[in-house]
Amino acid sequence: SRLPEKDCYIERLRMVQSWGLGSQVSVPALLLRGREEVEAPWTLEQAQQALPGVSVEAIAGGHRAPWTSPGPLARRIEAFMDSERVLGAPGGQ
Repeated sequence: SRLPEKDCYIERLRMVQSWGLGSQVSVPALLLRGREEVEAPWTLEQAQQALPGVSVEAIAGGHRAPWTSPGPLARRIEAFMDSERVLGAPGGQ
């Protein structure tokens, strides 16, 4: 199957941005993107603009990081969960 064009993905990100969720995120959130990502071609900067309350980062791998880069993915999630941002949040340890 053929993937949608880049403009389609950018439009989807803008749609999410229009929901106004970025300023309403009240819990720690992490959006990870694989450095070799080709299926969701928005940039980290575009995602960060759309979701200002969310940590947006790149990790090794592509769109299917749990299969292509499970170690780096697990380490980054673990570090995020152990961070002050999470631990200091309501309901944190």
